Amino acid sequence: MQRANVANGPRLGSDVRPEAPRIQDVETLGGRGSLELLALVESQRTRTPVRVSSSRELTASLLNRLDALGIIRNDGAALINTTSVEGLAWSYSWTIPWRSLRSQLIEFLTTQGRDPSFANGWLRIWRELFMGEAEACLRHQLQISQLERVYFASSASALMADVQRYSLGQWRYACWAAVRTMKNMAAQHPGNHELLKLILETELPYRLEMALKSRRIEFCFGSYDSLPDCALAKSFSHVATALGDKFWKEVPTLEHVGGKATLPT
Repeated sequence: MQRANVANGPRLGSDVRPEAPRIQDVETLGGRGSLELLALVESQRTRTPVRVSSSRELTASLLNRLDALGIIRNDGAALINTTSVEGLAWSYSWTIPWRSLRSQLIEFLTTQGRDPSFANGWLRIWRELFMGEAEACLRHQLQISQLERVYFASSASALMADVQRYSLGQWRYACWAAVRTMKNMAAQHPGNHELLKLILETELPYRLEMALKSRRIEFCFGSYDSLPDCALAKSFSHVATALGDKFWKEVPTLEHVGGKATLPT
């Protein structure tokens, strides 16, 4: 299976998608589609692998959506023409030439994509990215501390449900601090996974509140303090929106992405 050629892009599939929607240009592809396609393009631009999204599962979902739009094939049927990203096979099948694709996507996202009419959609995506990045950070901290067996998706999802109080940077700090406490307790009580789960359940909220009340920068971690930002997060925070470091410093709100009204509850 081939990786994309950095200079020329992935090889085209054997045909376009006659069964797919007729999306003629980037504008018709829309905000989310353009953002996700740009993330895929950006992940292929360097010889050093870059994560498309915060997890392989989310990348697979992204590829599925682009496949449904007829932009790529991700069934792995034509192996000779496929490209691999995070172990997932896909081939480019849209009519827009790969060489001009990145510039067209960036042009659309930095002009029309900055219009206030896109704000509600960008806020929803920011919250989705928040959840994925926070969960990936927790998984990463547990893995490097050799505590991955303690990870439990249902409890973690419940703990991460409130994205309207804390920033992503505060979550990153809380995950790091909570796992550090767990690691210390694991040394004292080896094999006691129930105790470690209890510590995680109590430490995460405690550290989050500490970060929220103090608002000090040392309690707000950027990407350089944890996992590097994925291509999707970078494309969102630096191209589709003008968030920049606000992506991890601020709580996701409509105002930060150019909106003026609040979303209905």
